[in-house]
Order: sequence, then C-alpha cells, then structure tokens
Amino acid sequence: MKYLLLTLILIISLFGVSQRERKVVEPNTNKPKSVSLNGTIDTLEIKSIYLNETRTISIYKPQKTSNNLGYGVLIVTDGVTAQLSNYVEYLIENNMIEPIIIVGINQRDKQPVDSILSNFEIDFRMKDLLKGEVRLAKNEEAYRDSSISKLISGRHSKFLNFVGQEVIPFIKNNYEVNNDKTHWTIGGFSNGGAFVYSFACTFPNLIGHSIVMSPGGFNDYDIEKSDCRFYICAGKHEPSGFINNSKQYLKLMKKKKISFLHRLYNSGHDWEMWLDFYIDRIRYIYQ
Repeated sequence: MKYLLLTLILIISLFGVSQRERKVVEPNTNKPKSVSLNGTIDTLEIKSIYLNETRTISIYKPQKTSNNLGYGVLIVTDGVTAQLSNYVEYLIENNMIEPIIIVGINQRDKQPVDSILSNFEIDFRMKDLLKGEVRLAKNEEAYRDSSISKLISGRHSKFLNFVGQEVIPFIKNNYEVNNDKTHWTIGGFSNGGAFVYSFACTFPNLIGHSIVMSPGGFNDYDIEKSDCRFYICAGKHEPSGFINNSKQYLKLMKKKKISFLHRLYNSGHDWEMWLDFYIDRIRYIYQ
C-alpha cells in the first residue's frame, strides 16, 4: 500500500505541470459591475530610443494605497486600460484582490515620419506585435525606400525592448510597485496574445504571469526560456487560424513541460470573452 501511494504521488507530480479545462464555457455574465472610477488614469508619453519615436502609455492607479510591498502590475497590450480599470477597481475596493496598477501599451500614434508613408498603409501594430517578417504595405516601393525600410526593420525586437527596457524601468522608477515578478502580469489578445508569448521568453526575469488570448500568430519563441505561468483562452467559433495557433502553443507547452491553464469558450474572436478571461485571471493572480 505504501509503494502504491508513492507511485500515485509520483504520477500526479509528473502531470501536474499542466492544468487544462476541457469543457466549453460561456463568458461570465456575472462579472463585477462597472463603477464610477475613484482612481486615476494618466496618459504619458515616452520617447523610445529603441523605436526612435514617441509612444504613449495609459496608467491606471487605484485610490486605495498598496501595502508595504507595493502595487502589483498588470501590463496590457492595445491600451485597454480604460476598458479594464472599472472592473479592476471594483475588485480592489471590495477587497477581492490586492491593489494593482494597469499599464496599457497604446497603439502607435501618428508620427512626423508618417507623411512619407501615406501611400503605403503599413500596419505598424502587426509589425510591433508579431515575430518574423510581416510584409504589410500596399506598395513594394515601401520596402525599397531606405527611410521607410529603416523605420520598419526589426520592429518586433525593438518593440520588445521598448516594453522590457523602457516602459518597465519607467514604472519601477516612478510608482511604488512590488518588484517581485510574481506580482507582475502581461496580457494581450489576438496579435497581442502572440506578443505576450514572445515577451515572456525574451524577458523571463520580469514577468510571473502571462495572459494569452486568441493568439494571432505562432512561433516557437524558445519557450523553454520562459519562467512564468501561462493562462490561455480561445473561442470555439473563432476563425480556424486562431484556433490552430492556440493548439500549436498548447502542444509546444506540453512537450516542453511549461506550466499552463487552458480554457475554451463558446465564443468567437471577441472582447466579451477576453474581458471575462482577464477578470477571472486577475482575481486568481492577485487575490
């Protein structure tokens, strides 16, 4: 009996690296209610050395002060600070989570150099967020113009460094935050979800939790270099490309024995699912 018990413990420990929720769930209609905001949202400009342009970030800070350890930090792609802040504040003010700040990385504002790009319609968001060559311009001339090719070359790597080596140090230097990475989370959806994978593998010492929703691309990203917990969701009715991306990441994580939770929603590629998963994971991480 003793040896049987030890065998069972060993089996559980071997398979405990992954937690999968196989049932399809509906977005939660009982999310915390939106409330009048007592905290503040500041929109700040950062002159990025890596991107050679000015970028904006939006920071929510709750009215409730942090404990002696400092605020937890949630970094979100696509600048959805305003969309999340009311829900997060409700959780904070009702003592359901510790006080945290939200740092929204906004999409690229129009830059002076854009006057020479007007005929090319380059998707900088996709180039920022996705690894690999993303040739998105209506005119091939864009890639032959030296001023343009220099601007768009290596955007993903530059954007990674902007977040990891410019935004995060700025937050640590200007806000009372908890520097323990277990209190730091990064989240994103669609192309932003793919960016979260990439960031977690590039800066494994900065982030303890990664919220990945409906990833818009798949790359290996040397995922074994990551050192965080992944929380992944996808919609049952999303376009097949997004579903396949999620499956490939899950397969890779199981192969590499990376810790993850996966949840499948009865949903499409939409904000209601992402909001539900954001709030659910924030409650879990910062309880």
